[in-house]
Amino acid sequence: ATLRQEVGLVLAPAGLTCAWRSAEPGAETSPGELRVIFLRSTGLGADRGGTALGRTAVGLPVPATWVYVPNVALALGLEPDAVQGSFEAQRRVGIALGRVVAHELVHVLAPEREHAQAGVMRRTLGAFHLASGRAALEEGYSEALAKGARAWVASQERERP
Repeated sequence: ATLRQEVGLVLAPAGLTCAWRSAEPGAETSPGELRVIFLRSTGLGADRGGTALGRTAVGLPVPATWVYVPNVALALGLEPDAVQGSFEAQRRVGIALGRVVAHELVHVLAPEREHAQAGVMRRTLGAFHLASGRAALEEGYSEALAKGARAWVASQERERP
């Protein structure tokens, strides 16, 4: 719930809302859905970006975003296994995961936008950016995100039988 709320707060200035559903691995994606996959692994080795919080692939038939949950916890200074025992740690991880998902959704829907100097679209999100204050998109990102979302919806409507 915290993750979903945080994604909503970040995307609201672009006029976007999200509906969420959980699915088993390999489940079909319905038209208009974007796939967000939460992984228990840390991704690639440290020499190949193993500390990444998330990755996005836009060239697939259905764009996909992978979020490396242990890396998000570690970026907050938390041991991934210790998170389950603490309500406060779970809340912080939920906020951080929401910000990582929002960051990656910008990459999906507005791929022309590069990383920013500040805010949610920074190239590197540390503990402060992940769970403190109020996350926001930088100037121009909300407009690009809204435009990209409209284009995505239109492309999905054209592909429907």
